[in-house]
Amino acid sequence: MEVFDPQFTVPSRRTVYRRMAELKAETEEVLKTVLQRAWAEVPSFTADMWSSASNDQFLCLSIHYIDDTWTPRTYSLGAISFPTPHTTQRRT
Repeated sequence: MEVFDPQFTVPSRRTVYRRMAELKAETEEVLKTVLQRAWAEVPSFTADMWSSASNDQFLCLSIHYIDDTWTPRTYSLGAISFPTPHTTQRRT
């Protein structure tokens, strides 16, 4: 970063960890509120699987609903590593 901005100070590992924990807690609180509101709006869920360029597989769960102002809302609830190939034969 010194090349781009010599005055920039790289935060410590502890600072980054603490800030990430704070962001996680804030996001969880917002998501709880969103999910309570979405449940009243009859949500739908989608599960999506994909492979990265390095052939790592992932599974993601999302929630979708339309709010009071008719605005479509989508939130990712989580993604996990999916170690086995996600072919049709493996899912059945």
